[in-house]
Amino acid sequence: MPDNTLMKKTKYFLELREMNFSGGIRGKDFSNADLNNADLHEMQIVDVDFHNAKLDNLNLYDCHLVNCNFSNALMTRVIGRKVRMLNCTFDGTDMSQADFGESMIYKSRFENTDIHLCKMSGAKIVDTFFNKINALGTDFSSSCLTGVEMFSADMRNTNFNKASVVNCKFVDSSLEYASFNQSTIYDTKLELCHTDGMLIFETRTDLDVDTLKDARIIDVRKI
Repeated sequence: MPDNTLMKKTKYFLELREMNFSGGIRGKDFSNADLNNADLHEMQIVDVDFHNAKLDNLNLYDCHLVNCNFSNALMTRVIGRKVRMLNCTFDGTDMSQADFGESMIYKSRFENTDIHLCKMSGAKIVDTFFNKINALGTDFSSSCLTGVEMFSADMRNTNFNKASVVNCKFVDSSLEYASFNQSTIYDTKLELCHTDGMLIFETRTDLDVDTLKDARIIDVRKI
């Protein structure tokens, strides 16, 4: 039998959406709010402050997010597939196990953020900055990364299979056992990165693969 408190909360969110947010959410302050399990799918969310908010299991499917602040928010298991995101900030955010597959992320910033075991498959990530993130086991397969910078990122066991990585920079990051099978890596720099066990199989790249320490390199195709 469903929990009565959960049922009341669900009803409240549905009524809130119908009465106030049917046309989207703009210029609101939801800092410290409890929006766990709320359904905001297909909404335009612009200039909204979610600082320190509780957003676990939030449904953001097919949303537009513009100039939003998610610093220190709890966003585990968020449904963010097909999100279009521009100029959003994630600082100290817990986004573990969230699903942002097929999303488009532009000019956003992720600092001290936990995205481990996230699904980013098929995503397009452009001109976005990552610093001190935990991306352990995150799935970037079939994604397209352009102009992305990653500093001090933990990307062990990360999946970049069939991804396109162009004009990107990875600095002082852990790429041990990351997989780049059948991916394309072009005009991209790996500086001071740990590459032990990194798998590069049937990959098209202009990288000097001989400089990748203890990486497993098979049938690389030079661009």
